[in-house]
Amino acid sequence: MSNSNKGLILIMLTIALTLVGCNRKTVFSHYEHVELDGWEQADTLFFKIAGIPAGTYEEELGIRNSVEYPYMQLTVVAYQQSVSGMQRTDTLEVDMANRAGKLTGTGISRYYHALPLGQVTLCDSDTLYVRVHHYMINNDLPGISDIGVTLKKLK
Repeated sequence: MSNSNKGLILIMLTIALTLVGCNRKTVFSHYEHVELDGWEQADTLFFKIAGIPAGTYEEELGIRNSVEYPYMQLTVVAYQQSVSGMQRTDTLEVDMANRAGKLTGTGISRYYHALPLGQVTLCDSDTLYVRVHHYMINNDLPGISDIGVTLKKLK
C-alpha cells in the first residue's frame, strides 16, 4: 500500500471516529473548578445557561474528585431557576466510596460521578440559573476538584 493510500485511510478513519464520537444531543456542558484543599459550604458555584434553543432537556450534575476525598458519600444541593418561572431545589446524595473505602466513579487519578437532575423545559430566549453547594457536616470539604452542569436535548 502506498503512503498516499495510508494517509487517505488515516484521514477517513479520523473523520469517522470524530462523527461517531460527537454527541449532538449535548447542548451545554460547563465545569467550575473547586480548590482541592477545601470546598467551603458557603462557596456556592454558579452556572448561567443562556442562548440554547427552546426544548426539553435532561440535566446532569457532574462531580470530579481526587483520592483526597475522605468520606463515603457526598450531599449537594442544586437550586435551579429559569427566567420563564421554573424553580426547583434538589438535594442529591452520591456514594463516593464503597464500604471498604475504595473510591467509586470512573477515572484513575480523578473520579467522575454523574447525578441526574431530571428534565427541564426551556422557552425561547430563556435563561437557566443553577447554584450548587455541598451539604456536609464539615464546612471545609477536601478532595472535590470540579462541579459541572450538562444539558442534553430530549425533544
